[in-house]
Amino acid sequence: TSSNHSKWCTSTGDKVNGIWYCEFHTDSAVQVNGYTITTGNDNSRYGNRNPKDWVLKAKAKAGDSWTTIATVTNDATLKDENVLPFDFNVDVPGMYQYFRFEVSATRGADVMQIEELELFKSNYGSAYGDLTVTPASATSEIFVALRNENASADTYTLTANVGGATYNYTK
Repeated sequence: TSSNHSKWCTSTGDKVNGIWYCEFHTDSAVQVNGYTITTGNDNSRYGNRNPKDWVLKAKAKAGDSWTTIATVTNDATLKDENVLPFDFNVDVPGMYQYFRFEVSATRGADVMQIEELELFKSNYGSAYGDLTVTPASATSEIFVALRNENASADTYTLTANVGGATYNYTK
């Protein structure tokens, strides 16, 4: 669009068997534990276009059957705000290569839109697990960025083992 945004925007007439859907795949299987939906660039002006009911399906190989890895019904998380990301966990984490995102209802509009659907390997609301950072060369500092969707509720402990010494940082 003229404001350097792209999005998937479609009307009710574009539904197939009562749903809007998008299929895509990666070059090889990837570990998926969650996903992000980013709202459209004009949601505050044209409200109720966010998905309300959807499923995310996946499969490891082209010939496999689709497995529903996430189901959302009557969502109230997505807000009518412009270009705002919202994270969701999947119900069936795993290694997948093929994906199908199906939307069956919006918050009320005859048009459905999202700016972006991003897959990620991280479970929000649970332990992040070990993170290994290997610098390209020895330096005095290592910077680590963690996505923090709920800063007031999350606690992080970073532990670094350097030259036999252990360093901890808790937030």
